[in-house]
Amino acid sequence: RGFGAQRRPRRFILLPLFEGYTMAELLASFEAYLIHTKHASENTVASYMRDVRQYSQYVEGILQEELLAVSHD
Repeated sequence: RGFGAQRRPRRFILLPLFEGYTMAELLASFEAYLIHTKHASENTVASYMRDVRQYSQYVEGILQEELLAVSHD
């Protein structure tokens, strides 16, 4: 894309596997996986969890913007 190109709207799909779980539960499950299954170091777990939380906040912001746009149409 060139400078000034329009951004296409993003769509996020929640896989049926994850329906019924809160984001906090999914993050806790992922953290447990890193610790107990992957045996990741404390620093690795902290870094991964920080990055995943930041990304989830970003996605939630995008979804909130889309919901606001739809409710104002």
